Amino acid sequence: MDSDEAGVVDYEFIDNDSDDSNDVSSHRYQVYVIGEEGILKELELAGYQYIGGPCTCYMYCIWSSLVAVVINQCLCDGKYVTLCLRENPGSLFIATNCDAVTRLKDAQEWAATIIYTQLQVDRGGSMVGAIHGCIQREPLVVGKPSTFTMDYLANEFAWLGYTLDTDILFGQNGGYKTFLVLSGVTTLSVLQSPNNSIQPDFYTNKISDFLSLKAATV
Repeated sequence: MDSDEAGVVDYEFIDNDSDDSNDVSSHRYQVYVIGEEGILKELELAGYQYIGGPCTCYMYCIWSSLVAVVINQCLCDGKYVTLCLRENPGSLFIATNCDAVTRLKDAQEWAATIIYTQLQVDRGGSMVGAIHGCIQREPLVVGKPSTFTMDYLANEFAWLGYTLDTDILFGQNGGYKTFLVLSGVTTLSVLQSPNNSIQPDFYTNKISDFLSLKAATV
């Protein structure tokens, strides 16, 4: 997914398994996207309707030297989003990242065959900041360094390891289900010891036992 994007959804974030009749995936609501094709494809896969998408202002940059035209085209999405957020107080302001700039390598080609050295280009954070300044609301950041994605995935995955006080404890601290393999550092006697306070959700003797999980009952 291209992360140089900001999005706005007119309702609260609810996953596809929600029983809520107002789920945004019910097609009663739409997501307005300021961003690239990557996030549009992800929204389609998740079953969400959307409007907006990639900005085409670069086309005008090629044919026109009128700075006002270029700026207006680039900012029209921001103006529309600001209006939506102001007119719909229940809307959720979502940003995939708040990166201020893109750092490109020396002699990297960018923007219609123009070569730049140590170029810094505006990224999604600049648009997020502009919208934030207009509406005085903090965005819900779902990309790095936010833990949003990890928090969401914690319900889908288990953390596997063979050491109680590092692997298993790390998984528990992150909110994951934990899976202890007894073929490494930790033995069954250590796991069942009255002095051990770190208990995994599952344990097994070896990785090949993975298809027959044994619930920890110690």
